Amino acid sequence: MANRLFILLFAFCFNYCAAQSKLGNDTIHFGKFNGIIADSLYTPFGSRNIFPKNRFKPTLSQVREFEGTFIEQYGNAIKKSHELFYDQHHNQGVEDEKWLTDYKDGKKDAEQSVKRLKKEYNDYDRFYYGYIGFNGVRYIRIEFVPHKEKWVAIPGAGESQLYNLPPIVYNLAQHNLSLAGWTGERDE
Repeated sequence: MANRLFILLFAFCFNYCAAQSKLGNDTIHFGKFNGIIADSLYTPFGSRNIFPKNRFKPTLSQVREFEGTFIEQYGNAIKKSHELFYDQHHNQGVEDEKWLTDYKDGKKDAEQSVKRLKKEYNDYDRFYYGYIGFNGVRYIRIEFVPHKEKWVAIPGAGESQLYNLPPIVYNLAQHNLSLAGWTGERDE
């Protein structure tokens, strides 16, 4: 039984390494987490609509720049997404203004999110890939993979979702962070 497990583990590792070299992805090791820098030929699930000519492989220095500012800018990214959500729904004439007005101020949510990020910063591996937005600006999209999967039940829905950090987008021109889909810069 142990031999079969060893052979299966070896085969999995071999296939993983072969896939990494085939795609041209680079694996980098930070202190307690790993990161994969994706080649421009990789098509991420969340951005299938971005054509290969509009993708690029981020450099190690660009990834390090993001990691150096991640915690500092995360709260502002949360606030920005709240404000953009508010503007989007307010302009559509949403009738229930109370919940929308309460949501606009993302300060409390930002503080809680930064506190959580500081505590769990090393608990997620990262996946980095670059794309050029419709606005011509270069971005790095960062997706997170938790070391241990934890599922959170959604009350009343009978479903669960993976406890994870949201995908992040880092603007290489302005050196600022946004939640994916909430840059406000017409990038996707």
